[in-house]
Amino acid sequence: ILSVNEKLDEVQKGNLEVEMPEDGLPEFRELGAHMNAVLNKLVYERDFDMLTGIYNRRAFYRTMDRLFASGEDLGLAALIVLDTDDLKKVNDTYGHEYGDRYLKAISGIWCAGKPEQTVLARLSGDEFVIFLYGYKTQRGLSYALQSLLKRDIKHTMEVEGGACMELRFSAGTAFYPEEGTDYHLLMGLADERMYEDKKKRKEEKGL
Repeated sequence: ILSVNEKLDEVQKGNLEVEMPEDGLPEFRELGAHMNAVLNKLVYERDFDMLTGIYNRRAFYRTMDRLFASGEDLGLAALIVLDTDDLKKVNDTYGHEYGDRYLKAISGIWCAGKPEQTVLARLSGDEFVIFLYGYKTQRGLSYALQSLLKRDIKHTMEVEGGACMELRFSAGTAFYPEEGTDYHLLMGLADERMYEDKKKRKEEKGL
């Protein structure tokens, strides 16, 4: 009981990442298991975007703060800001249900086979961010980056009437430590380059 009370005090202070004891009498084991299930659910709802299942804005910033403050060897890294193309067109043409499907499909492209040392998050409606880190060589980082950014070429989503729509996104990249050691600065650079890429894509389409 003392151990459970101590853990509950931590939860009350805002620490959801505690583990309740699941030993002792059967009643305490059951109680501990139930409380851990509730805590896991709360942590998931706190950290993960409900639509796409990837990190939300809050979890992204907390994770990045930890990585950059811990002294962990980030090696060579790249921060990518991505913004979906044609989401408004999907919403206006097919409705917001298909817009949600579009966002889920886009995030699924990046989740599939992503490198181990990757932070992936949805920052807002159709804006995403990816941080690739821990690379020892520029060649290795470039290969991972190009592989990621080419993924929109191969993927489509089925819409009404059995038609297929390409999944497209604009992207901007900034490099650590070459272009900065503050991830907020890197995000600003990457965001500017993303908008340049989006403008270029629109010009190519004649929009």
